Amino acid sequence: MPKITALKSLASPHWGASSSCLRTIYQTLIRPTIDYGAPAWFPSLAPSNLRPLSSIHHAACRAISGCLRSSPIDLLCSEARLPPLDTHLKIQCGKYFEKALRLPDNNPVKHTLQNTAPQRLRTQQSLQTLARPISQSAGLADTPRVPLHPCSAVPPWSSPLPIFRPALSNPCSRTDPPDVRLRAAVATLSSLPSPDVELWTDGSVGPGGGGSGCFAICHLCDSKSSLTVPSGSHSSSFQAELIAIREALTWLRLHSQSCQPSCVHLCSDSLSCVTLLESGPEASRCAQLQDVWRLLSELTHIPSFIFQWVPSHCGLPHNEMADSLASRAATLSQTGIPLPFNTACARISRHLSCQWRSSVTSSLLTGPLHACQTHQPSPDPSVQRSLSSAATATPLFFVLTYTASGSLLRLPASIAAPRTMTSTTSFCFAPLLTLNVFDILVLFPSFLCFGRKFSPSLGCHSVVFYEHRQSSLRATCSAQDHFSLAAASRYL
Repeated sequence: MPKITALKSLASPHWGASSSCLRTIYQTLIRPTIDYGAPAWFPSLAPSNLRPLSSIHHAACRAISGCLRSSPIDLLCSEARLPPLDTHLKIQCGKYFEKALRLPDNNPVKHTLQNTAPQRLRTQQSLQTLARPISQSAGLADTPRVPLHPCSAVPPWSSPLPIFRPALSNPCSRTDPPDVRLRAAVATLSSLPSPDVELWTDGSVGPGGGGSGCFAICHLCDSKSSLTVPSGSHSSSFQAELIAIREALTWLRLHSQSCQPSCVHLCSDSLSCVTLLESGPEASRCAQLQDVWRLLSELTHIPSFIFQWVPSHCGLPHNEMADSLASRAATLSQTGIPLPFNTACARISRHLSCQWRSSVTSSLLTGPLHACQTHQPSPDPSVQRSLSSAATATPLFFVLTYTASGSLLRLPASIAAPRTMTSTTSFCFAPLLTLNVFDILVLFPSFLCFGRKFSPSLGCHSVVFYEHRQSSLRATCSAQDHFSLAAASRYL
């Protein structure tokens, strides 16, 4: 708890670090202490022993989001953008299970997790019984796995030293017009030495999987080659880019046996790949990076090798050709492609996080908490905006005007804000839901209620709300996913 106290002292409702900064501090300094060695003790941990750790996690979520102590746990974690502790520990166990299955065959950990041992106690489960269903539900059971190599096969002292250029001669940003980025890219390529071989690579991810494309030009023999390789059904764009670079270097190794190029340019529009390769082979954590450095170690006979980053979708003909090849490769069959460890970890984390969010949303939409009825929307377009229309207002405060029965009547255009407020914003709801003061406090627990005033002339109540943490509305439910008054009163 001393670390949680230190985390709380970094911010308050009106000053201090932002929510993203507090979240990073918690994920870096506090949560690793909680989940250390989780695959060894979490599968057999009783729920009563997990509650003290969960209380620390919830205290951190309140410090990050600024929510009240009476906030529901699921909505509290949603406001803090952190999954519950049990979901996070399941993610850690699933990652460790995938890591163990990629170890060498003579490793005792892999041998233990591959074999299913009989369960001795009904109330306790092992790592196999917990992590294997997680891997199966994430779609990783029948996928070939890339073996895990903890160390790079290329020693740092014997690695080649290509020239990595992750920037252009005339800097430009992604928001610049395409013609500006095109002129900067052409000027940079013109300033480089004339190449004997040009390699243009690109990666693409579609609904059915990923693809890698490479367009190679050899000026010595006046030949052009096009390569298309699928990168897997669970591939990321980063993985597809690395596979494209790997295939380009594989083609260059075979082509250099007939031609002997002295200058090679490899152009990629993935800034992350070029930057990570610039860090050297000792920073190669994934299998694709290690394959790239292994191929580069076999191409040391080329005197000049330049990796150049180029902006994407700016009209470079060869880059557009590589992009079309990658899009074509994404439509190829994705079966039988080994899955790297980092992609499997991202898949497990995304699957369990989405599963938790779906359970939170379904609990709002079904069961006793569901009180939403479908009505025809109002023809007035001024009242068709939902609560998300003010999602970017920070700090946010507004007046909700509702009738005595609890249904929304209207929202005034301006409000008399307290002295502590510096700006105001107002918006309208579609009058097709039953809303009340408890709905706002439950669904958006980062709000504070300043007061309620009854207007005899209008016959309605006005309630002033204020978002006391500088964060936008990040509720997982939409404007049609609201509690009823009876359901909300159970939580307050």
